[in-house]
Amino acid sequence: TGKGMLRTMLGSNNAIADIVPVDVCVNMMICIAWYTAVKQPKNIPVYHCCTGHLGTLTWGKVAEYGLHHLATNSLENAISYPHLQFTENRFRYHYLRVLQEVIPAFILDCYMRVVGRKPMFIKLSDRIYKSVRTLDFFTSHSWLFPNDNSVFLQNEMSDIDQKIFCFDLKDLDWFQYWNNYCMGAKQYLLREDVSRTSKCIKRYKR
Repeated sequence: TGKGMLRTMLGSNNAIADIVPVDVCVNMMICIAWYTAVKQPKNIPVYHCCTGHLGTLTWGKVAEYGLHHLATNSLENAISYPHLQFTENRFRYHYLRVLQEVIPAFILDCYMRVVGRKPMFIKLSDRIYKSVRTLDFFTSHSWLFPNDNSVFLQNEMSDIDQKIFCFDLKDLDWFQYWNNYCMGAKQYLLREDVSRTSKCIKRYKR
């Protein structure tokens, strides 16, 4: 999406995006290990590290927050301005994909051939298509997992431990989270120079 290649996805704007930062999962695992070793419960409890029960983040919000922060953390060598929309209609999805992704990729490949370079955008578009199709089921449905054991575990911890090994996400600022996510992806995943961000933003605004 940040590079402008992915423009549409099959899914619902209102479906719950049960996303959990990995450090939160690690915190819960540490706490579970502590509780199991110290309390030695007779039964084997199941802990769900989830956010769906909070209902604070939908796939529509993910797209909204992500696009907002991509405007201030613009990526280098973007093909087009970032854009992403979800649709629940399969016919509309394929229509939009052909119109917004396949045809531009074909035109870019034609240009690459004209200038004597190897075409790559149709293959890249196909790879993106195959990747995002694996998410269709999850972006189109919502689940609610019971988290009674997680709440119980948290109540067994001291106030200090709750702060150090926090896994309560009800107060998480998702807007700021996606800002950090975009910044981290730009710097550490794509290995782009953050000092050139201002130039990328100027190019984005054009």
